[in-house]
Formats: sequence, C-alpha cells, structure tokens
Amino acid sequence: MIKIQFFEMIPEDTLHVARSVFHDGNAYIHMRDKLPSVLMKQDSLDRYVWISATDWRLVIINAMQQIERLTDPQTANAIRGRIDWKYACGLSLADPGFPATTFQQFRVRLKNSPEMLGLLNLIMDEIKEYEETNGFIYTSPYDLYIR
Repeated sequence: MIKIQFFEMIPEDTLHVARSVFHDGNAYIHMRDKLPSVLMKQDSLDRYVWISATDWRLVIINAMQQIERLTDPQTANAIRGRIDWKYACGLSLADPGFPATTFQQFRVRLKNSPEMLGLLNLIMDEIKEYEETNGFIYTSPYDLYIR
C-alpha cells in the first residue's frame, strides 16, 4: 500500500486546544479530519501523493481564504491567530504562518497545477458538504482569479 507522504499529523498542542474549543467541530476541522480518507480513494491517490507539505497547506489556506473572502494580509493574520486554521493546516499554535506575499505567488503556481487544483476542489467539496445545511454559499475555486 502506498502511503501519502505529504500529509502530516496535527501537533498535540493544536489538537488539544482545538478539540477543547470546538468540541462540536467546525467546517475546517471537519474537512481536515475527513481529508485523509478522501485522499485514500484510489482515484485520488495517484494525483496527490507528490504534493509537498508547504503546498498542501497553501491549498487548504487558499480554500479557507476563498470561503471567507479574505485579502492576503487578512489571510496571513487568520493563519497566525485562528485555532481552526492552524488545525486544518497541521500547524503548531506557536507557528507564525506565512507572509501575505506567499499567497499571490502560490496562486500563480496553482493555476498551472492540475494536481493542486484537484486537491483544492476536494477540499472545497468537503467544506461545502459540511456547511450546506447551514446556509453556506459555495465559492468556485476559480473565483480567486477574478480579484
């Protein structure tokens, strides 16, 4: 069996605090918890096994940025300060996140990567499924190019 090499465990500090604060979960925690099983589907496995640790985190961040319609500086602040974002990205609570300039550079690479766009679609679908009954409005992964 092939192991997915890019998907890291959630640090213990983040896991403990997120489970305490969001004991009923939220969309991002649900997405992160379900993502390994989604990726284990045979049709997904071959496409996503080579995405780096930094890139899969940036794909997740990109999805959350679109859902909340945040600017790059607002996104950088969210990844620094929000427990659910750190959980979704598998970051320690002390992790400083990414500078805002990283997101624009990543979107340029994302446009040219069918694998990462596919992963973005899977993530958006998981979040959509969780939030559909709560009035969530699905955002297309391509909306980010309109900015």
